[in-house]
Order: sequence, then structure tokens, then C-alpha cells
Amino acid sequence: MRSEPLFAVGPYIALALFAAALAARYLLARRRMATSAEGTLGGRGAFQGGALWRAGVALLVLAHLAGMLLPKGILASNVSPTRLYLLEGVAFASGLAALLGWIGLIWRRLRRGEGSRAQDLADVAFLSILGVALASGLLTAVLHRWGSSWGVMILTPYALSVLRGRPVAELASQLPYLAQLHVAAAFVALAVVPWTRLGAVFVMALHRALRATGKPVAAAAVALEAWLRKRDPRPWIWPDED
Repeated sequence: MRSEPLFAVGPYIALALFAAALAARYLLARRRMATSAEGTLGGRGAFQGGALWRAGVALLVLAHLAGMLLPKGILASNVSPTRLYLLEGVAFASGLAALLGWIGLIWRRLRRGEGSRAQDLADVAFLSILGVALASGLLTAVLHRWGSSWGVMILTPYALSVLRGRPVAELASQLPYLAQLHVAAAFVALAVVPWTRLGAVFVMALHRALRATGKPVAAAAVALEAWLRKRDPRPWIWPDED
């Protein structure tokens, strides 16, 4: 099976599903926004995990951002074998820490069900997809070494092409199968996250963004209404009789 169609349309399908699910959840919860702060805190706590989980995820996010924003710097640094081994070692240790933290997190979620069964199912599904992403990333690091070098030469141009709206799917299709699975798992996770407890965080962020942008619009409407009242032509056209 050819993988080009997946990497050509996959990110946009995932983004569309994310936006549609987030909008649907926001509309359903809009009337309860006054009490949604508790849901936001619960969404954060459900995926907060232990220190190992948080540290591993934070370092992995930073490593992926560095690959996106500083590809030339990483390639220049990897010319030195010492820096290459250090970077690969830190990345692998971060992934292993995140995987161990993930095991503890999903074990806790499976042992105690909180809230609705549908949301519990969404949480477990999201965590399972994250597990696939973490495991495939670690196996890629073991079986296909020096991913910090070949990754920025393939994944970074592919990600940039997706952001430009002209995805070069042939780049991603050149990746090893495990690396392709790692990327595909990220697409699926993006589509699922709005339905999880973590989605409450995004719903609240959307609510605050809409409220913040609505205030200037409302203020401009009030100012325009006041301006129109001062210049209302009706008293000139139909003056009151003495």
C-alpha cells in the first residue's frame, strides 16, 4: 500500500476533525462555561502524571521543536561525534522516561474510571495512541540510528510543506515504517484529543479567545451606535412641531 496519500491528506483531515470536534464540544458546553474552570483543572490533572512523565514529554517536545526551528544548527552540531552521541542519548532517555511515565499514567486511568464512560474511553484511546507514538519513536531510535540527522533532512521539510499547504508526501514516504507510524500516530492523536478530558483545556482556551476578540468588536459597535445617534438625520428631516 502506498503511503503518499496518507501523508498528503492525513494532517489536514486530522486538523479538520480536531477543529470540528472542538467546535462541537464548545457549543455543547457554552452554557456551562461559568463552571468550566473545574473541568479545565480536571483535564490537566487527568494527564499530568508524575515527574518522570512531565520531564520526558517536555524534553521530547523541545527536541521536536528544535528539529523544526533549528535544522541547520542540529546538522552542524552533529558533525561532532561527541555532540551527536549526547543528543541521541538525551533524546532516547527522554523518550524512555516518557514511556515509563505513560505506563504509570495509563495504569492509573484504567484502575479508576472517572466521569462518563464515553470520556473514559476517549482518554484511554488517546493514551493508547500516545503509547504507539512513544514506542514507535523509541524503536526507530534503536533500529535506525542518528535520527536527529536524517530526521531534520526529511521530516522538517515535510512539516514545512504541510504548513505551506503543499505537502511533499514523497518525503515522508521515504521514512522507515516505524517512523511513518510515529508520524501517523501524531495525526490520529490530534483528531482524538478534543473528546478527552484534556479537550476541556482547549475548549476553555477557545472560549477565552472568542471572549477576548468579542470585547473589541462590542466596544466598536457601541462607539458606532453612539456616533450614529449624534448624527441621526431624522430630526432634520422631520423636525418636531412647536
